[in-house]
Order: sequence, then structure tokens, then C-alpha cells
Amino acid sequence: MAVFVAVVAAPPVRASVIWEGQTSRGSANFEGIELQPGRFGVVSDPRGQHGSVFYCETYDGAAGYETGKQRCEVKGTKLTDGSIWRMSENGEYWVGWRSMWDPMPTENGAWIAFMQLKGGGTCHLSPPVGAGCAAVIRTLGDGKLYAHLTCDGNYVIWETPMPARGTWSSFVWHWRLSRSSSTGWVELWYNGVQQTFNGPRGSGTKRQPAALWECEYQRLKYGVYRSGALNGNGTARAHLWRPRVGTTYADVAPEGGSTSPTATPTPTPTATPGPTPTPCSTCGLSGYYRLTARHSGKAVVVQSASTANSANVFQWTYGGTATNDEWEIRSIGSGYYRVINRNSGKDLTVASASTAEGANIFQYTYGGTATNDEWAIESLGTGYYRITNRNSGKSAEVASGSTADGANVDQRTYSGLTHQQFQLVSVP
Repeated sequence: MAVFVAVVAAPPVRASVIWEGQTSRGSANFEGIELQPGRFGVVSDPRGQHGSVFYCETYDGAAGYETGKQRCEVKGTKLTDGSIWRMSENGEYWVGWRSMWDPMPTENGAWIAFMQLKGGGTCHLSPPVGAGCAAVIRTLGDGKLYAHLTCDGNYVIWETPMPARGTWSSFVWHWRLSRSSSTGWVELWYNGVQQTFNGPRGSGTKRQPAALWECEYQRLKYGVYRSGALNGNGTARAHLWRPRVGTTYADVAPEGGSTSPTATPTPTPTATPGPTPTPCSTCGLSGYYRLTARHSGKAVVVQSASTANSANVFQWTYGGTATNDEWEIRSIGSGYYRVINRNSGKDLTVASASTAEGANIFQYTYGGTATNDEWAIESLGTGYYRITNRNSGKSAEVASGSTADGANVDQRTYSGLTHQQFQLVSVP
């Protein structure tokens, strides 16, 4: 007897959750599960944080898999009525989930894919490339986590330190699925913070051009798929919490909320006055400061008081219990300074050592061969300063001269405008 499964086209874009992987439905959430060899199921979160979660693991010693690649991956999306749901060409979607990997043996140079958007069916490339175009979250066993694209090329677009084993990490992809990189693109949030890409087509930006629609359809895949070089290294297990597809960030974000930058949690203001800060005109640039944009009066802040590498930097009204809006200015000689966030201990840095106009500024651990985390701080003689990146020669600024909380901080050629000038206010 033939069995027919309906394939549902994507609905019109509206604010809603389109699909959610529900642990109560188990394998019925997915089109299929690839066990080569592998085990899939639902367990209680080993960390006791998120209730029931999916797990997918691959292992050594199974007959027929003594050598070569190994995987356990769930693939595709099925709705509660049993129909298959797939994304549409030229559609725009948000995809969010949490992952935890433990155990996860690695070996330098050996790849492991944890999540894929993978093309299938008839492909439009001529000649076709593998099984079609893909966006992948993976590691190469070198202590880093990567996002890479295999569309019209094969290249890394983002990297960050590999999270510690047994810790949850959250991800949100936002993409427009097009055959052309002139109209298609991807964006990425990691642990609630929008990331800046270092790919060849969008370095220093938050939106990477990408031709992600090269096949008849695209499917989501989650789990662990590893290189044959790791065969014999033991069991690898991926945990997955609440994968979703939606039409807004709020639909899918594991942390909830919207794409608007998150303010530093601030308690109800107290009536007790603190020390009155004074502009730093003769302090010798040593100690802690509030960096206040001249045009807006707002402070330069690390988003959400994050201590993570690549956490974004923007402007926000000064105040609160956290010190993510205060910076140590530390001389390194030759007229240059490190600018170090008081809360995180990480340095003000131009992403990917970019020299481009508008390249993003975030925080990152100091060091390396580039000087994109070193700054010249030049007095303008008016109580304000120009802050210039040593690597690029471009100045820190509030993007577009915005006065709004959450306006981004980036670099641009200095033009004397007040959103490129900062008051250094000494704080205790």
C-alpha cells in the first residue's frame, strides 16, 4: 500500500511560530532521522535547566561503520497534522534553538557539523555541488565554532571560541532564501547577541550576502555529523532544545524578546547621589571612564552586560548596577591605548581587523598580531576626544549620528561630526 505525505508550502509571512520541535512528539517532529550509526530520543536536560530535550548521538563499533563518517541527525520539519513543511524560494525565515554538546570528542582538523540548512532534490547549480547549498554550524576541532556556507563557494563567515562541554548555547539564523547573493542573505545571533561576519562578501557587517536557494528544497538538520578522522574517538552526543521556525525574532529566540538591543537591567533609581564625575581633561588618561558621545550624551556600553567575546557595543543611557558602561584606559606606549570594559575585562575591538567604513566595533580578548584592539585618543581641545583605531586609522562613532538608546558603535573616516567625538568622564 502506498503511503502519501502532504508537503505544505510556506504560509504568507506573519508574526507566528511556523514549526516547533516538541519533545512530546519525539521523532514525529521530523521528516526523518539519519542513524549511521546513532541513537535518538528524549531525555531530561542533564543540566536541569530546560526540562525535556532531544538528544542525538553517534558512536563507534557498529557493524558496517567501522571506518568512515558517522552521524546522528534529525532532518526536515513535520507539522502536528503529520504534513511536511518546507521553506519557499525567496522566503524570509527565522530559525532558533539551543544546543549542548557532551560528550563531544574532537581532533584538530577533523570537522563536526552540528546544524545544517541543506539543499536536496534537483539542484539548479550546473554542475551540481554535492547534495546542494548549505549553511552549517560546525567545529574543526581547533577550539573554535564556525558558521560556513557552501553556496557558490565554500567559506567561513563567522567564528567564536568553542563553548565548554556541557553548557547550553543559543542560536538564531535569519535568512532570505534566494538563488542570487544580490538578493539573498543571512544574519546570525549567538547567545542573544547579533554577530558580525568575517566572510568574503560581508566582512565587518551583520548581514552576509548568500545564495542559499540552489536546490528543489532546503531542509533543517540538527545533531552530530563527524569526519571519518574521528572514528574511534568514542561517543559524541548533541542535545537540542526547542528548535523553531518563525517569521520574527521573538517567535524563535531561546531567550525571548525582540531584535531591538537589550538594555542593561537597571534597578529603580535611588535618590542617594553618587560621586559626581568630572570631565577628564588633565587626568593623564589612566583609570576608569565613562565614554559619552557628544551629540547624544549617551554612554558607550557592552550589550546586556555580556562577558562574551564578540558581544556588541552600542550607546545607552548611563547607569545601573553593572559596570558594562565603564572603561579602563590603559597606555601601551607610543601614544596608543587599550580600552578595556570594566565589567568583562575585554577590549574595544574592530571586528575582523576590518579597515572598511562602517565596520562593527565589539569587545574581544586582547592580543594577536593585528592592532585592531589598540586606539589613539586625541584631545580636540574642547573637553572631547577623537578615538582612532590603530589598525584602520578610522574613528569610533555612533552609527548615523543616532541619539537613540541601542544605536550601534562602528568605525568611519573622521569628519569632525559630533557623533565621532566623546567626552571621557572619570569614574571611581
